[in-house]
Amino acid sequence: MKKILLIEDNKGITEGLCDTFTEPEYELLTAGNLKEAGVLLSEHPGLVLLDVSLPDGNGFDFYSERLEKEKHR
Repeated sequence: MKKILLIEDNKGITEGLCDTFTEPEYELLTAGNLKEAGVLLSEHPGLVLLDVSLPDGNGFDFYSERLEKEKHR
């Protein structure tokens, strides 16, 4: 099963994307903020969809600090 991590604080967008990724080969993990996303990175998603403006930080910074490091592991 392919894991996708969606980091999005807008519930409408999250619900719409959850409806889109309904195929059985996808497992959609959702986080409403960067703290939750940091925990879900341990699930090793193959794809991360990242909002850049979140309530607890900037998605660009999260990418630079966390996702770049994960990519090189």
